[in-house]
Amino acid sequence: MEKLQPLAQLSIIIMGAVALFFAMDQAQSVIAPIMLALIVGVVLSPMSDLIDRVGLPKSVAALSSLFVILAVIGALYMFLEPVIDRAINAMPRILVELEELFGTIKNNLRGLEEAQKAAEEVALLIRSLPKE
Repeated sequence: MEKLQPLAQLSIIIMGAVALFFAMDQAQSVIAPIMLALIVGVVLSPMSDLIDRVGLPKSVAALSSLFVILAVIGALYMFLEPVIDRAINAMPRILVELEELFGTIKNNLRGLEEAQKAAEEVALLIRSLPKE
């Protein structure tokens, strides 16, 4: 009977962990936007506080900081889009160059292995020579 108590506690803990992971998996579509909103709120809070100190209402401060961040993200997209597009278009060529590079490295390492084997054979020959 005494062994049943710890076993029951362990099974309840395991069932609770499984239920928690299942609930988190099912609530992922709800939790992700909430977490994003919390992160955005924390990041934008200093900017809103600065605008609030100027004397504007909190709603105007929050909206203006949100618009500023959206404008910055839009500007980054406009500036980085051509670079990302070129990188995506160059990806097949880059992959071919990487394969050639790795092939060269592999051949060089194979050459090092052969040199190491030759050095070991020379060392064995030197050890087998009669000592004077």
